[in-house]
Amino acid sequence: MKLSNPLKKASQTGKAQTTQSEHLLDGLDRIKALIQPMRERMQRYDQTILALAQARDRMIDLKDPQPPVMRLTVERELLLARGDSEGLARFDAEHGQALQDERNASERLQRERVEQPARIKALEQVAKEIASEMKDHMKDLFDAQQVAKDVFKPYAQACYDTAQPYVQAMQAAQAADHVLEAVTTFHWYDMFGDLKQFVKPELLSSRGDKVLPTDLPGIEFEAIRDLNHAVDRADSALYDQMRLEAEAAGLDSKPVRFYTPPGEHDERAVYTPDGLVPRRVKHMPIPVGGGFTVVSI
Repeated sequence: MKLSNPLKKASQTGKAQTTQSEHLLDGLDRIKALIQPMRERMQRYDQTILALAQARDRMIDLKDPQPPVMRLTVERELLLARGDSEGLARFDAEHGQALQDERNASERLQRERVEQPARIKALEQVAKEIASEMKDHMKDLFDAQQVAKDVFKPYAQACYDTAQPYVQAMQAAQAADHVLEAVTTFHWYDMFGDLKQFVKPELLSSRGDKVLPTDLPGIEFEAIRDLNHAVDRADSALYDQMRLEAEAAGLDSKPVRFYTPPGEHDERAVYTPDGLVPRRVKHMPIPVGGGFTVVSI
């Protein structure tokens, strides 16, 4: 359902002059222009952190890897040591490709053990560089919030304009309260000179942080209560339409995450959140006769 802009109605009775628009929120495109590049950096950062978590997880395996399979390599070395040229030729003909695969697997494992620490270091450096980009463009986030204030100004003005007659009504009510209270309040004494009570009419009770006092003559308590509660709740229909406008403008309601790079001499490892890689289950050795203990690491 297409809703009418509530600011148009406010401008008819108040002083606010609003731009006639089909949208409830004008200026979302300017917000996107400032926010979207940071979201793209956030996505690059997340991808880098995921790769870093996976690389660190792989490093755990490489610290204590399963020994490579060298069965064919050993068999060929024994044939070579015996000087069995015919057996060696037959072995190469039958197992040449499998032997090469075995050697390649062993070389890959050794190379990975050497390269993995450097890969982790490189990924940390990439993450730091993205964080530096974020820091360099931090002003864009504050500028986006300033644009949000500009977009909100018509609603702020409408609240102010409609509040003025309310304030005038409250001032008139308080004036009437003071006069009527003064002319109808009585002091209750006993016949022995003791003041028993000041008796005042209940006209305008304390308002506190509410729109209206909870006790007004001639107004039902439930009606006042509902109004006081309603002022702190968003209009659901307007909220839905504004949210759709934001989505149509390409704006995501999920918060932008912003990271700052560490200091020059800060050597702490870059943080990777839990849950990016599956948890490991390690069976801890225990004394003979018992079961086993499962520890997540």
